[in-house]
Amino acid sequence: MLRSLSGIGLIVSSFAHELRGIRTLLVSRTDDLRTILDKALDKKKVKELPQEENPYDLLNYMRDQDIQVKHWLDYSLSALKKDKRTRTNLDISSYFQSFRENWENALKRRKVSLSITNNLKDPVQIRSFAIDFDTVFNNLLINSLDSFKRRKDNHTRKVDVSFEEENGTLNIYFADNGAGLSPDYHRSPEEIFLPFETSKVDKKGNKIGTGIGMYLAKTIIDDYNGQIDIQEIHNGFKLRLTIPIRKKHNDG
Repeated sequence: MLRSLSGIGLIVSSFAHELRGIRTLLVSRTDDLRTILDKALDKKKVKELPQEENPYDLLNYMRDQDIQVKHWLDYSLSALKKDKRTRTNLDISSYFQSFRENWENALKRRKVSLSITNNLKDPVQIRSFAIDFDTVFNNLLINSLDSFKRRKDNHTRKVDVSFEEENGTLNIYFADNGAGLSPDYHRSPEEIFLPFETSKVDKKGNKIGTGIGMYLAKTIIDDYNGQIDIQEIHNGFKLRLTIPIRKKHNDG
């Protein structure tokens, strides 16, 4: 599985240049097409057409789809940036501000509210790789989106992230009001951190998750001499992540 994922990463990296070119053209191509239509069509006659035959309605639909693809390309390509894979003094406040901005459009389409609460009294920096934090919190947020789908009732979808410093330790709380942890793990919630453990299934009941998202999150936090504690599994899902601020993590 890990070898397969590594191969996918190499493929994405190889086509990164081409993907950036596609991303640049995505939105502008519909704008160019609209300009051509404006010159070639009689707008009064176009307005008389039924919606399914109106080229401008089709163009608006195409543009919305292109914007969605562009947002996901922006999100995917950001992980390939060199500075994400370089150890730096990561400013926690700035990181979560950027995290919210990166996910804003995708969450808006899914009608999910993401709240980031900064309870730090002073700036906090962690000597780390930004890609490590991306791996942890992207996985958590993706799991929340899946949890919202499993909750069948009509409810306000909320994800709350807050962070504080306490006695030289960074505490990060991540919570959602989704369906909670799958009943498969109610007896032993910590099993979600084991490799290849997944409760994600398709409509036929076949497991479709890789089962490495939470395992990677736990492994990364362990590398920073931190801990992940599960605090709620029934009424939504909540975790506390603790990372020492002054202690050096393993350089491995």
